[in-house]
Amino acid sequence: MMASIISLVLFVVFVLSADVSTSVAGGENILALDGLKLLNNLVFLISAAGLGAGFAALYKANSFITQGTFDPTYHVSYWIRFFLGLIAALVLSVMVSGDALDAHQGSTQADSTLYAFLDPGLLRPMLAMLGGFSADLLYTIMNRLVETVESLFRGSTKNFIAVKQEEANALLAASKVQSKIDVALKLLKFQQELKGE
Repeated sequence: MMASIISLVLFVVFVLSADVSTSVAGGENILALDGLKLLNNLVFLISAAGLGAGFAALYKANSFITQGTFDPTYHVSYWIRFFLGLIAALVLSVMVSGDALDAHQGSTQADSTLYAFLDPGLLRPMLAMLGGFSADLLYTIMNRLVETVESLFRGSTKNFIAVKQEEANALLAASKVQSKIDVALKLLKFQQELKGE
């Protein structure tokens, strides 16, 4: 709760700062800034991330408290989620280009409705809050990117499935041959036993 309160106070203080640029919040590259202006913008985004991460952690804790299943021994997991949210939010809000989102704007009816209500100056703080709230979102995105890049070097999924299918067919054929050999050996052994009698 204290981390959420501190994030809220920082958010209010830095949103009032003249160094926090709405054009950077909207679409410009934040890494083009330097010095104190860059620090103020980063602290502003981290405070927005802290709001999202704090909201997610408090909401989760509240649900456990209302159900009567809250266990204080797991309080470390809330801090881990909080810091994962801060990292995810900073990556999302700094690395996602506003130009990429502008290019996507209006591509579908639902998107154009969303962008009609979204002030460009709120884009990066919104991404920071979203990343803070759901660190799993960034993990899923990054994991999918890694899988996509791996598939470029391993070959396509169809090729991978075809190779696995061929391996399975070869193993099946080998097991059939082995079972036939086993049956033939048993028959020979049985035949020798019959001759020996």
